[in-house]
Amino acid sequence: MTETSHRKAGRYGQVDLPPGYADQVHARYPRLGGARALTEVIEAQALADPRKAVPGTLPGEIVHQRHPELPYPTWDEIINSGGWGD
Repeated sequence: MTETSHRKAGRYGQVDLPPGYADQVHARYPRLGGARALTEVIEAQALADPRKAVPGTLPGEIVHQRHPELPYPTWDEIINSGGWGD
């Protein structure tokens, strides 16, 4: 990118682009809601089998944020369950 097309990074990696550039890219390569669809599939899989939603992983965090009523071990609980006597 040139200095004029990439002036500053904003929140979440957004950048200033030439006028109309983003519209052209989205017209050619539509987003199609893939991120939300993938999140829903991950959530469904993790709810069906909690072993797939280990705390600190993407599936674990998705379930924790979308279902705060479900149990979620603290860091100390995770360490204490290790059996090493730490």
